[in-house]
Amino acid sequence: MIAKNSPVVGNWYVNRTGQLIKVKLLEMLQGVPVKAMIEYLDGTTKIIDMNAWSCLELNRHISRGGTVRFNQ
Repeated sequence: MIAKNSPVVGNWYVNRTGQLIKVKLLEMLQGVPVKAMIEYLDGTTKIIDMNAWSCLELNRHISRGGTVRFNQ
């Protein structure tokens, strides 16, 4: 089952402080994501496990027509 904000490669997410994070790649085990490589706006990358991902309290970031919207 996919959680509300499961990581999707190429998607941007925003945390509670407004920091944007992009999912660069996922490591899968039997079709289930176990780790994600995330990238911050400054280009810094980090590999985290799904427990860490769930602690980030992220919302999907969507930008349309210059307006920033957040899925919750």
